[in-house]
Amino acid sequence: MKVTALVGPVLTLLAMTAVACGLPPSTSAANGPFPARPYSLDTARIDPCTGLTSQQRRALSVQTARHDEGPFGPRCIWLDGKGRSFTLSVFDGGATAALERGRNPLLTTAAGFGAVRFTPPEAQGKNGVNCQFVIDVADASALAVGLDVNNLMARPVTTEQACTEVEARARDILETLHAQQS
Repeated sequence: MKVTALVGPVLTLLAMTAVACGLPPSTSAANGPFPARPYSLDTARIDPCTGLTSQQRRALSVQTARHDEGPFGPRCIWLDGKGRSFTLSVFDGGATAALERGRNPLLTTAAGFGAVRFTPPEAQGKNGVNCQFVIDVADASALAVGLDVNNLMARPVTTEQACTEVEARARDILETLHAQQS
């Protein structure tokens, strides 16, 4: 039996299970270049500083959370005091708009959601790195998860290492926010 013969029934079963568990998949054509969402988040109900639980913050050794109005919407910045900062922003306009606006974009996924990965060339080098994921969580808005590392203060990392960390934090944040909205 070919594995491809099972894909349709398995996807149907997964979609039915998701709906039964209160996780409606996205069916909007507005997803653009992104895959269907495992569920949607109401970004109007999100306080970015609640995106990481206290346990997650302890694991990352982040002590400070600063809430402000970022360039694209509400934002929270967590600092570890050692040259690393994590950000979570509500990105008004959606991930497709981010794809059109951003520099050096790469289509990817994060925790089953479509995403755009940015590694701005001017933010990469021996002194530090930056990686951002703009995640398609709703038709008209997205979430942006990022990491800035000052390699002069923190343990030096490569851009790829920073992006791997961002992807892991995005998974944590999406799980936390989904639990808050369920």
